[in-house]
Amino acid sequence: MRFLADGMLGRLARWLRLLGYDTAYENHADDLELARRARAEGRILLTRDRALAARKGLRALLIESEDVQEQVRQVVE
Repeated sequence: MRFLADGMLGRLARWLRLLGYDTAYENHADDLELARRARAEGRILLTRDRALAARKGLRALLIESEDVQEQVRQVVE
């Protein structure tokens, strides 16, 4: 699996990389650019933004916890 983490999930992106997951991180992109990049690169977008995660045609996972250990668990399970 390939992931793209939005600006709210930098720590999660770092942990996923350490665990061997192909994870890109985008700190300065708006929602449209994040969605475009995720689609273009075939990545699952990781976000805490409900509206962004609900966009049609976008593979996204809404990350609910603020705790990075729980976030990692949510992604890998």
